[in-house]
Parts: sequence; structure tokens; C-alpha cells
Amino acid sequence: MTQKNKKLLFCICGVILFLGIMGLYYHFYARQIITEKEFANSATNFYQRDRSLAEVYQPIRRWNVKEIDLVAKAAGAIELEQGVPKKILFTKNMQQSLSVASLSKLVGAMVCLDNYNLEQTVTISQEAIAQSGEAGLLKAGEQLVIRNLLELSLIESSNDAIYALSEVMGTNNFVRLMNEKAQDIGLTKTYFVNSTGLYEANGRTNYSSGMGLVKVIERLLFDSNYKLIMDIISMEESGFYSDNGDIYHSLKNTNELFSEFSFMIGGKTGYLPQTGGSLITIFRQPRKEIYLVSIVLNSPDRFQETRAILEWLPQGYIYLFNYGA
Repeated sequence: MTQKNKKLLFCICGVILFLGIMGLYYHFYARQIITEKEFANSATNFYQRDRSLAEVYQPIRRWNVKEIDLVAKAAGAIELEQGVPKKILFTKNMQQSLSVASLSKLVGAMVCLDNYNLEQTVTISQEAIAQSGEAGLLKAGEQLVIRNLLELSLIESSNDAIYALSEVMGTNNFVRLMNEKAQDIGLTKTYFVNSTGLYEANGRTNYSSGMGLVKVIERLLFDSNYKLIMDIISMEESGFYSDNGDIYHSLKNTNELFSEFSFMIGGKTGYLPQTGGSLITIFRQPRKEIYLVSIVLNSPDRFQETRAILEWLPQGYIYLFNYGA
């Protein structure tokens, strides 16, 4: 081959290589930018389409968007679907053991469903109404069925009500079963010292981790034995009479986000003066068994920091359902 032909062949190969590189660039990068722009433009109504981009693709992190900065000691956003590995979308100290306050009542409610007849009548004791907190407004000697005490415990986060439920089998036995339930669920950084989540006189309180609480919600969502708990924590309001009909209890959920998010299906609040507020919120995609669990622990403003997480997620990811719409 002559020198001239060699140069010509080299030039042809160079052109082919350049075209190939440009083709790969378009396929893997430029086309993604176009698709991302299309996704962003349709973010407010993509869930109405027959086959949305969020249904076709897995969420992809936009690394040019900084992670949200929260004051809460721990926080996270995890997408759950039965039989599918968890999608951790945001995490801050979610493995750290922290006080969980009234979030403990979710496990206490599980113990109740495992062991009690929901229509059993409970007489409220003086010790029950002596528990800290004003929620519930129970009276000593008042009689309520266990189902109604569960509503008081989970909707208004009544310490009186959950303590009264623990007294049915004995408070020590109840707390022991809470810890056994935690082990059954697979919680490794969790320990309960009481049913309420309050601090004991000796300074001890209930603690768990954010990821541990995700496992609790996972069990509630996908185990039909605990459907009643999900039903209760999805109620914005409820009401009922005491067993003899003398006292009417009108309940308002302590979670003020209910009216703000159309895809929110439930949640549970917790608060301790010593550590601040905590909040679990659960969202569901329409017509699907795909859920988002948002957790904020020990925050000076649990509601605003949950809002911030919901606002950040569609900015930090493409191909992610907008749970905060």
C-alpha cells in the first residue's frame, strides 16, 4: 500500500471513529437531556398519562442538585414496593438510634392486634389519666372498647389511651411484647421501656433508628393482620361515645399535613420537649402498590422539614413520581 493510500485510510478511519463517538454521545447523553426536559415540563401531570416516564424508568439522581440540608437529627425518604428492594432516595443518619417518642405507639398497636379482642371493654384507671399530655381527655372510670382506645392512641397520640391498653395485660408484659415484636420485625437498634414514648423518671426512653421505623411501616403496609392500624392512621378525624354513651370523643389527627398532599395516605407524629418533633408520613402512587415513606426524627419543625423533603425529591431525581403534587 502506498503512503498516500495509508493516509487516506487513516483519514477515513478517523471520520468513522468521530461519527461513532458523536452517535454514542447523542444516544447516552444528549437524548437524556431532551428526555429530562420533557419530563420536567410534564412533572405536574405526568401521573395522568397511560405510560409515564416514571413508570418506564427507575429514578435517576440529578447530581448537580445538592442534597437538602435539614436540622432534624435524622431524616429519610424511602420508596417501598412489596417484593422489590427498597429505593433509598434521601438519607441522613437513618441508622442512628434516637428517641422516637409517640412513634412507639405503632408497635404498641401491633401488640394490641396480636393479643386483644377489639370489642373488649377497658375501664380507664387513675394511673392512665396521670400520664403526661392532654390528648384524649379521658376520665377515670370511663369505659371504652379497645378499638376506640387504638384510635385515641394513633390519631390524637393519647398517652392515656395507650397506657390504658398496656394495663389490660400488665404494663411490663406489654412492653416486653413490644420489644419482642421489634425483634420479629428485624429491628436491631430499638428498645422500648414504656408504651407511651415518654421519658421515665430515671432518664430512659424508647429509641429506634429511622431505618428501623421504615421496617415497621413496611410490615404495616404489607401484612394484612395490621390493616386496621393503616386504616386508623389514615383518618384525619374520627369520633365515638364511651361505652355507656355518656361521653363523646371528637378526634383530630395531630398530623397537620393531611390536607396538603393528595397522595398522602397516613402518618404518625411524635414529640418530646427534650428532643423535638418526629413525623412519619406515607404516600401512595395512584392505582399502584408503590409507597413513599418520609421520616423526620428530632426536628425543631417536623412538618416544614417534611414539606422540604417532598419539594426536593422531584428536583433531585428524574423519573420519580411526584408524591408531593
